[in-house]
Amino acid sequence: MDNLRYIDLKTYEILDNPVGYIPCDKEISDIIALLNKKGYITKSSCAGHNHISYNNGIEILGESTYIVFDKNYDFSNLPEEFTYENGHLYKLVDYYDDASTNRKTSKEIENELNNNWNSLRNWANKL
Repeated sequence: MDNLRYIDLKTYEILDNPVGYIPCDKEISDIIALLNKKGYITKSSCAGHNHISYNNGIEILGESTYIVFDKNYDFSNLPEEFTYENGHLYKLVDYYDDASTNRKTSKEIENELNNNWNSLRNWANKL
């Protein structure tokens, strides 16, 4: 989310964090809106992405689907395969097969992300 910026349509000034708005990936925006409406206030989130970053030629893994809440809520259940620690709900995106040798296809990663979003959506609806 650090790469999001907003441009004011009246002044054309660039804003990093406009007052009254929460930046959110479109794939999970309905989930984030629902959680906040139900009183589970969020600070940041990421839908997860079908890409791998590189830093000086070294592959950076660990992208995840996550939601960071404003406090540590006491949830009685969690979305399937998600972890909740210190107000941070997340599930890592697995770019590689179980042997960690072969990169999954883009379709396999997209399916995993869709499963993450559906799991979050079902969970949020039941809260």
